[in-house]
Amino acid sequence: MKSLSASERTAFGLMFHHFSGPTDPGYAKGSLSSEQFLSVLKGIDTDRLASPNVFRESYFDNQGDVCVTFDDNLKSQLSVAIPVLEKLGLKAFFFLYSGAFEDTLPLFELVRYFASSQFDSVERFNSAFINSAIKQSSDISYKELAGQVSEVDYLGEFSFYSQSDRIYRYLRDVILGQELFEARIVSFMKDYGFDQSFAPNILLDRDDIRYLVKSGHEIGFHSHSHPTSLGRLDIDSQRLEYSKSKKILEDIVNRPIWSCSYPNGSYDESSLALMGELDVDIAFRSSPLPSDLKSKPQYEIDRIDHVDMPIYSRSKI
Repeated sequence: MKSLSASERTAFGLMFHHFSGPTDPGYAKGSLSSEQFLSVLKGIDTDRLASPNVFRESYFDNQGDVCVTFDDNLKSQLSVAIPVLEKLGLKAFFFLYSGAFEDTLPLFELVRYFASSQFDSVERFNSAFINSAIKQSSDISYKELAGQVSEVDYLGEFSFYSQSDRIYRYLRDVILGQELFEARIVSFMKDYGFDQSFAPNILLDRDDIRYLVKSGHEIGFHSHSHPTSLGRLDIDSQRLEYSKSKKILEDIVNRPIWSCSYPNGSYDESSLALMGELDVDIAFRSSPLPSDLKSKPQYEIDRIDHVDMPIYSRSKI
């Protein structure tokens, strides 16, 4: 893999989610081992890798640094990724949704576990749920769904999503919407006899968060309930999601939180306005966007998913 060189000076974050190790299930698509994680980091010139506080300062000085970011409160990030970062002497951003500190596993994470434990592949899960949803409604066919996804190039910026991934997410986010999707997916899981009480304990707890802060890592907020299309919500609903998350996390870490990442990269102009209202210094997208399309660049910092790193390491960003 060719390294992103010092001459390619666009600042961005590397985005990571699931990891797999001896004590971690590694059930999600794209889970990384510690060796794979280290390999991705070695694809970046070491003089560009920056810890959160350095990245914040250098971003405004146009230094083109690269930071490491984690989303979604996953314990495997602590057990698998942190030892690698410690060997490199590097700190990272951890973007957390505060609803994860409630008693039950959040639905979107439960769905991931269900899909991996009940189906041979994510593709089979996607197909089964899409067909089930279509059977419950005569308003749209699979062919029409696929056509709409292609027409708007839904999630086309994410090369790691298959066609069925994109159709499933379009059905979830656009056609059904959050409330109806949640009702349908819960019913779908029940049809398969899925017992969510057997889902593993995969989320960071409050003590884990305090440990991360004590170790020099930066906590950012990622909404409260992690809506799949937060940018489609009205500004009052978004304000509640973000302000509640920020408050809960600040109470846990006992210091101000100045960074955010948008769940699923979903945001709009209201989201950007709220970042200023909530005294956020920098906020992250979940994919790259040309700078001339950004209205508030400090709240639209690019991130590259680790799956896409081979693409960007062959081109300039």
